[in-house]
Amino acid sequence: MRADKWSGRGARARERVVWLFLLLAAGTATAQDSDSSGIEAEEFARAMAELREQARVQSAQAQAAIGRAGIEVRRDIVYGAIDGVDPERLSLDLYLPGPDHRPAAGAPIVLYLHGGGWMAGSKLQSFLQPLVFVPAGFAFASANYRFRLEATVAEMAQSAADAAGWLVRNAATFGADPRRLFLIGHSAGAHLVSLLGTNATFLEKAGVPMASVRGVISLDTAVYDLPGLLATTAGRIHREVFGGDGRLHEEVSPWHQVRPEAPRAAFLIFYSDGRPEGLTQAIPFGRKLRDAGHGATVVEAIGRDHGQLNNLLGTDGDVPTSQILDFVARRAVASDPAG
Repeated sequence: MRADKWSGRGARARERVVWLFLLLAAGTATAQDSDSSGIEAEEFARAMAELREQARVQSAQAQAAIGRAGIEVRRDIVYGAIDGVDPERLSLDLYLPGPDHRPAAGAPIVLYLHGGGWMAGSKLQSFLQPLVFVPAGFAFASANYRFRLEATVAEMAQSAADAAGWLVRNAATFGADPRRLFLIGHSAGAHLVSLLGTNATFLEKAGVPMASVRGVISLDTAVYDLPGLLATTAGRIHREVFGGDGRLHEEVSPWHQVRPEAPRAAFLIFYSDGRPEGLTQAIPFGRKLRDAGHGATVVEAIGRDHGQLNNLLGTDGDVPTSQILDFVARRAVASDPAG
């Protein structure tokens, strides 16, 4: 599918409010935020509305394309139950080859976690990704998870891990291999998959051994070293989401969970074109992973802004798509999960 169809009319407006992207996605941005960035409130509101409409249209187009491709979709599978939590927040969509195209051996599993500032978003933000992974022989799932401020970040991560747990426990029922799991996330979801790939506590509680995680793909988060971010360039949303209790920060800081003696998954880390946190967060995190024995590659996605890194996956000629497919194909057959 052509990339220009997915770039949208909002590209210019999106560039002017790029530093507010997470707030926009979370629906927590206000006219006061626009004033502080030098953007008029009316223009800010138009940009926000355009981003939301663009996401709605893209999702509808993607789901139509998935249907035309003959991919089987099992929607709204509830993977857990917590008193007082809407089951929709604990649900996933599963995308599989049609019955006549199931692999004889169990398919590797890819689990996607959406972005949205840890406060909003939807599993439908996987957009064209099922068209990337399913024809390549993977089972693909996109999960919702709990949000701030109704849940702590650790509880949010546990709900994401529980989605992985459901997939691993039920892999035989949809022709998948529970020993070959990949995690991919965008923005807030990229932080969460990076945390699951370094802090084994969450996945192990969900019944997923870390040795089953063949790879983690992180699409443009600023949050690897959380205490370091909060001490320097953190924005309002980071302070609101992660709070002021420093005793809780290291538990949900991927940087602080990297240990040489821990089980190690391979990482493919992207940051958007020119993003400052690529230098201050992504590259140092990749270096720390390698020092601890992980395979880790850090890539600047030239020509891609924060939203495009996710939205354009699966479009014709998209370089990150090719890099991701190469990574998962190699890792799916590797004997060493960390290599």
